[in-house]
Formats: sequence, C-alpha cells, structure tokens
Amino acid sequence: MTAENKRSWFGKNLNSSSNTATPLSGWWIFGLCVAMIVGFTTLITLTCLAYVDKPPIPEQVVDTSGNTVFTGSDIRQGQEIFLSKGLMSNGTVWGHGSYLGPDFPALTLHRIGEQARNDYAFQFNKTYDQLSTEEKGAVDAKVIETIKAN
Repeated sequence: MTAENKRSWFGKNLNSSSNTATPLSGWWIFGLCVAMIVGFTTLITLTCLAYVDKPPIPEQVVDTSGNTVFTGSDIRQGQEIFLSKGLMSNGTVWGHGSYLGPDFPALTLHRIGEQARNDYAFQFNKTYDQLSTEEKGAVDAKVIETIKAN
C-alpha cells in the first residue's frame, strides 16, 4: 500500500482533485474496529471460561435415607434430550422470560406446589378441596415453608 493509498483510506482522499469526502471519518472506522475487537475478545473469553468453570456433575444424589434420587448419567441424559430437542430457544432457563414458549421452571414449581399441597392435605385424610379454611391455611403455610427451604 503506498502513502497515497493510506491517506485516502482514512477520510477523504488528500491527493484527489475532487473535494468529495467519504461518508465516515477514518477515526470512526478505527473506533468501530477497536470496539469489535474488544467485544469479540470479551465474548470469546467468557465462552471459554463458561466451559472451564462449569459446575460439577455429581456421580449420584441421595436422600436422607441413603436412597439414590438420581445419578450423573441421568443428568447427562437430560442434557442430551434438552439439547437434541432444541429447548434452549423454548421457554426459560433460570427465569429469563418466556419469549418463545412455556416457562418450564415456573410450570414445574407450580406442579410441585400442587403436589405438596395434596400430600399435606392427605394428613387430614381429605383432599385439599375438602379441607376447612383453617386446614387449608395450615397446609398452604407448610407448602410455602417446604418450597422456600428447597
């Protein structure tokens, strides 16, 4: 690249007989290049760190009785299904809004609450709908306490 060509790349052509300017100053082009380099470097670095610092997958999870609740292979199988079905663009992952589909965490939390409510109502030998207002209040308080603890 000659000195003449370098001058014309940043802004208007100083060696030209016409006085037409380019649409953007050379400093805008330079600033845009710097911003893109910094931006993409940051994105690539954060992506690499996400793979390096990923959370560990336990070999197995047991309850207080020592029974296996699920294993590491169950988690990996769930991840494979999640990715194979393209669920990353459906619903939410950790509450980031349900723009494209159902909110799976909220739906699951709702179902857990309903199931816990029915389980606690069974202690009164009734369904939740058959409970009195006081009993429903006691059951609802237990459900809230259980869900907040977990």
